[in-house]
Amino acid sequence: MTTSLSSDVPVGYFSWAEYDIMAPVPPKTEEALAVAFISNCGARNFRLQALEMLENLDVKIDSYGSCHRNRDGKVDKVDTLKRYRFSLAFENSNEEDYVTEKFFQSLVAGSIPVVVGAPNIQELSPGEGAILHIKELDDVVSVAKTMKNIASNPDAFNQSLRWKYDGPSDSFKALIDMAAVHSSCRLCIHIATKIHLKEERTPKFTNRPCSCSSKKGTVYHLFIRERGRFKSESIYMRSGQLTLGALESAVLGKFRSLNHVPVWKDERPPSIRGGDDLKLYRIYPVGLTQRQALYGFRFRDDSKLEQYIKDHPCAKLEVIFV
Repeated sequence: MTTSLSSDVPVGYFSWAEYDIMAPVPPKTEEALAVAFISNCGARNFRLQALEMLENLDVKIDSYGSCHRNRDGKVDKVDTLKRYRFSLAFENSNEEDYVTEKFFQSLVAGSIPVVVGAPNIQELSPGEGAILHIKELDDVVSVAKTMKNIASNPDAFNQSLRWKYDGPSDSFKALIDMAAVHSSCRLCIHIATKIHLKEERTPKFTNRPCSCSSKKGTVYHLFIRERGRFKSESIYMRSGQLTLGALESAVLGKFRSLNHVPVWKDERPPSIRGGDDLKLYRIYPVGLTQRQALYGFRFRDDSKLEQYIKDHPCAKLEVIFV
């Protein structure tokens, strides 16, 4: 259990419950372009050098933390972020998937995050152009120029925050929805799944039929469940119809017949819960990490799906709805 999406049970710094991500964008009233809250001055990355370079490029920054402090007083962090067009979401290390409240509080505040941190931060972007990323110090000059251009162009600024009005991307929702099920519950599901798979390798289970053949062809028995739930449902697919489209139709048909309510339904902000219909985002084999499920694995075409079903009797799949 770590912040890494490659861990068995990821535990991120995010959830719909913790952050009011879809809060309205407040007026930006501060003269300074950006705000910073940095108190660990011994970080393992280049964030202080990046801050100094931005200031040397005439990007005015109000710093409330211990490092480079130029604003006094004890303030509420999120309320303060709301007044600025940009927020320096500078993490203390550049590790994949390590994204803390610095980033998510910026989203809440409607302050465009300027990120030093996770190299894959764009995977967490709620929309196109919603964040600026300083991957290395050589990027500071171009990022400073972009900040000034956006700040001087209201249309460009509003476009960067378009996701606040239109809703975040499906990829962003799929990631944050993961936290709708508490990590302790996801740990239980992970352990129970491993135990169940081990049991299925015993003679009691290995003799059960996973397909049925006749002159008309073969019918395959598949098991499907929603991410964040342990219980699987059965679907059946015929040979000759083992296509991605047919699989998606079978999955949607099954869950619609059950009047299935996605596990995240009551956790999301009302404005982005959607209607009663189901929308599929991903289908993947049970047992993949969330990094694989969200950003890696795909059934590339119908032939790959067909081969997978034939190679994995009673195939177990997991779905993500958005």
